Amino acid sequence: MEKEPQFSLPEFIYPFPTVVSPYENDASFHDESAWYDAYYSHHREEDLAKYRRQQLAQCAAYMSPTTTDKTRLRPMSRFLVWLTVIDDHCEFLSADEIASTRDRACAILLGAEPRPDEIGYLRFLGLVREEFQEFMPYFWLERLAHSLYEYFTYGVMAEEPYKRGRIAGPPPLEIHELVHGYSIGMLPYGDMVEPGMGAALPVQVFDHGAIQRIRMLQCRLTVIQNDLYSLRKELVRPSEMFNTVSIIRHETGCSLGEAIQESIRKMTAYADEMAVIGDHLPDFGPHQHLAEEYVHGLKLQITGMDRWYNHSASIRYEVGGIPEPIHRP
Repeated sequence: MEKEPQFSLPEFIYPFPTVVSPYENDASFHDESAWYDAYYSHHREEDLAKYRRQQLAQCAAYMSPTTTDKTRLRPMSRFLVWLTVIDDHCEFLSADEIASTRDRACAILLGAEPRPDEIGYLRFLGLVREEFQEFMPYFWLERLAHSLYEYFTYGVMAEEPYKRGRIAGPPPLEIHELVHGYSIGMLPYGDMVEPGMGAALPVQVFDHGAIQRIRMLQCRLTVIQNDLYSLRKELVRPSEMFNTVSIIRHETGCSLGEAIQESIRKMTAYADEMAVIGDHLPDFGPHQHLAEEYVHGLKLQITGMDRWYNHSASIRYEVGGIPEPIHRP
């Protein structure tokens, strides 16, 4: 393994509050280790050992710090585990294989029953859907399935030609921001704000341009946030080309420190735009409070994730903390 790169990241300052979850150090809302035993036994044991140390389920508490109902937080944590592991699983799959995974996952979210002989992660998603059905309306499940479709189609599948070497080199920064904005998975995980609130936004509110712009800004901000915290492990992983810092260095020839500062500048601009739009939402009439609570929840996901990076015991962002993909081109 290459020598671990030496650099430091400053503390990131967001124009959003940070709220500490009462479950930050309390795992009573989940039994994550048992999920791997029951649904992910097809993975290598050394990979499962890493996932158990990543504390992915606990991250749901950090990202939804105002959610105290365990019956809501539990399927949210299951979905975070599912989305993270499926993202690792798809890293080097072909476009056809990714599309097959996408179609079956969306069908299950929309009501198809997983077969007893299906791979564990699809049966696990069926369990997630069943738990959400207890307290969320069907149109919200349709919303989640649509976000998942976009994640796979415009994100993971768009990265595939780069990951499998059919397009040489890293993408232009603009393409990286566009594609990784979907592949970061924050469109579907951003949908977890609503079960955390205990209510789904009405369609006419959710579809409004201001709400949709805030959702995409959250995705783009999270891309850079994740790229910065992932930088140490990705600099020693030659296959990883989708990192804002590395692409800025590639395009401009600047130093690592300068690329980090430019990445932070871009992240700050996205955060500031989120704050301005959030402070000047349209008049949604009787749904105004719900819209404001939703935007607040998206902001708390960002600061909660930042807190998880810095205060949890997860090994995911350490060098060697992520399982090496089995499926390579």
